[in-house]
Amino acid sequence: MSFTGSFVLGRAELPLTRFEPLRRWDPELGGIDDDGWQVLAIAARATPSRCGADTFGQLRAIRAMLVVETSAPVLVATIGTSAVAVLEASSPNGADWATMLYAAAMARTLDTSAMHDADNPESGFASPEYLAPVIAKWAGETGRPAADAHRVETTLKELNENSGPAACNSAGIGEGALSEPVAGLIPATAEAKVARLLDSAGLAPAPLAGTKWAVAADAVRH
Repeated sequence: MSFTGSFVLGRAELPLTRFEPLRRWDPELGGIDDDGWQVLAIAARATPSRCGADTFGQLRAIRAMLVVETSAPVLVATIGTSAVAVLEASSPNGADWATMLYAAAMARTLDTSAMHDADNPESGFASPEYLAPVIAKWAGETGRPAADAHRVETTLKELNENSGPAACNSAGIGEGALSEPVAGLIPATAEAKVARLLDSAGLAPAPLAGTKWAVAADAVRH
């Protein structure tokens, strides 16, 4: 079964599971590297409103708190279905961005005119061409080797390929009608897409065996 909940990426000398605002969500430490970069998994059942609007608000507050407490970039990826992931990221220097992997699946519940906001890195619908250098700049604050913006752009395109309205129409599917994965349209689960995007930016912590993050990372390798 696919993971439903949130991944939190950040850097700290101690496990992020010890941060008080996160402890009540019963987070699982999914992976950690020697330089302190780590990822937590928070299952939807642990969140007060199961990935609803209140949860997004609380996670945004936690993201802002972690940026201040750790003086490092932070990313939260929230997965509500097996197909869709919403990523929101912040950094100490204000290189904020957001994106939605497989955004077309959300078009049935969102104002699709927002998808034309291609040059706003915080809209969730920014084009890969515009968003990739923003993500690379954000990743550049991590202290790791500079991310390759071209690789990030290519990955964004691959993760969303064949998922737009044109692809739906060519497959004989009405625009915005997708609610479940369809063969040939969705290349991976949402959690695997998150892991792959972070890997393209050089920020995918080594997974700990048996964790939800390990499942996501393993799907990327295969």
